[in-house]
Amino acid sequence: MTWAGGLDGGGTVAADQKGNVYVAWHGSPPENKAGEVGRAVFVARSSDEGKTFSKEERVTTTEKGVCGCCGMRGYTDSRGDVFFLYRAADGTSRDMMLLESVDAGKTFKSALVSRWAINQCPMSSSTMAPAGQGILAATEQKGQVSFARISADNLAVSETIQAPGLGKRKHPVVLTNSKAETLLAWTENMGWAKGGSLSWQLYDADQKSIAEKKSAPGVPVWSLITGFTKPNGDFVIIY
Repeated sequence: MTWAGGLDGGGTVAADQKGNVYVAWHGSPPENKAGEVGRAVFVARSSDEGKTFSKEERVTTTEKGVCGCCGMRGYTDSRGDVFFLYRAADGTSRDMMLLESVDAGKTFKSALVSRWAINQCPMSSSTMAPAGQGILAATEQKGQVSFARISADNLAVSETIQAPGLGKRKHPVVLTNSKAETLLAWTENMGWAKGGSLSWQLYDADQKSIAEKKSAPGVPVWSLITGFTKPNGDFVIIY
């Protein structure tokens, strides 16, 4: 950071195969007097594999601000396009928004992923994964988690799939593998100063559930979950 401070829940990093690295966060420009509504997303870019970085630039241009405590996730696809998924704030809602750049982070376009008419911070997190000529975005809304398919060409959202069962769900993680399978994982019944459990559901190439939902206890207080896919297609969830 050189001039845009106020980092809270939004730090993230993304990198491509061409040596471009993007460090991003949401914070406040020095003149901000509007609180969350005046927050924005900032990106510092490197074209030499992270050896040097440009001064951060503001990349959000909408009238909406950014939800201060909610996480933000960066991702680059096989073409080198870079995406940032974040939760906006405008005084009446906390919508999920997606930013995309096809020119190595020089310019960005934005799109609405999902609406949520709530005027308080849900302390949410989100993830993205590759899906053919687009991405899957896993988000939270009204105590439920889901993932949606988003076209990389026009940022159109389709095929939103919610996690099965009941319970207060947070912190979704979506993963894909070479078999075109999708794993959605999330936490259940976590809250302020309260731990919870891990749950997950596997889907086939047609986004149909495979077997039953699985669960495991023991997600610690203040913790998140994460995961990755092995070269053989196996999924790994860490908590």
